[in-house]
Amino acid sequence: MYQINGLILDNNFNQKLLIFSLNVTKNLTSLRFISILIGFI
Repeated sequence: MYQINGLILDNNFNQKLLIFSLNVTKNLTSLRFISILIGFI
């Protein structure tokens, strides 16, 4: 039972980590896009 609970906790943590990394990637991409726009101006 403890192992199953640990797996469930790990899955939740991995999901949060994945969402966090996706948000960071999205922010970096938008920052790069904005810097490209500024470069064109």
